Amino acid sequence: MSTKIAPNRFPVWDLSCALFLPPLAWLMHLLASVTIAEWVCMTSSGEPASFLGVSRVSWVLIVLTCLAASAAVVGVRAAHQSIKAARRHDHVDSQAVATQLLIARVGFWGGAMFLVVIMAESIPILYFLAGC
Repeated sequence: MSTKIAPNRFPVWDLSCALFLPPLAWLMHLLASVTIAEWVCMTSSGEPASFLGVSRVSWVLIVLTCLAASAAVVGVRAAHQSIKAARRHDHVDSQAVATQLLIARVGFWGGAMFLVVIMAESIPILYFLAGC
């Protein structure tokens, strides 16, 4: 008697975080950082207040970047966990497992790309903010 092993369902939450959290983190970071930088440049008057030699607005942007990067890392980690779960069920010949593995891989590489973009777009904003 042969029993067929049914693939476990992957948590929809993990796949959703893997696909949507990094791009949303990037979008929120882009909108917030550009808005803050533009507002500071338009309203700057005199020497800005600073802490440890860095302006307070730059600190806000650094914290914002860290939060956005953390959200992207959570998405990449969720994708990595989904990939590991799919590989555990690799012996099961199922279209559902293959589809979930594809979604997890797209989430992993897309999230990694958005993480790099979040970090890269922060550098010019902080650089040009010093000139305001």
